[in-house]
Amino acid sequence: MFLTLFFVGIGMVVAQTQVRGTVVDEAGEPVIGATIQIEGTGQGTITDFNGSFQLSAPANGVLIVSYVGYKTQEIPVTANPRIVLVGDTELLQEVVVTALGIKRDRKALGYAVQDISSESLQRTGSADLAKSLQGKVSGIDIKSTSGMPGASSQIVIRGARSFTGDNTPLYCC
Repeated sequence: MFLTLFFVGIGMVVAQTQVRGTVVDEAGEPVIGATIQIEGTGQGTITDFNGSFQLSAPANGVLIVSYVGYKTQEIPVTANPRIVLVGDTELLQEVVVTALGIKRDRKALGYAVQDISSESLQRTGSADLAKSLQGKVSGIDIKSTSGMPGASSQIVIRGARSFTGDNTPLYCC
């Protein structure tokens, strides 16, 4: 009798619901890569190409659904939820991420930062990013390795010497 009650109690505590749902935006389009987590645990998943997801969650649990640009939602666990994400119109402030991954306001930096707009790069008419930067960023020297079309370029910042021996810049497109 004791063992029966013990196993029934364990079954109730461990009761899991297989959740198979979809995440869509306000227009009904699937949201690809939305994060679905079970509240209070490290378990979760992301949506696939069709906005679908599948996971096993406690019957009385709560799912936290989030995606960049949308408001985070908390919904109770059900077998087949259809989650509609609502856009978040809150604007982000400008943040500068340094090479060490430290986020700072632009005003708090002790060194120069230079921005170049994509429109400025497109006006050059060159398909090569390095050639588009030529003359637009102070302190860099851009040299083509050869005169052939599609040849690589070398970008040197503030001269040819450094403590590490490598003046190759870190830039992102």
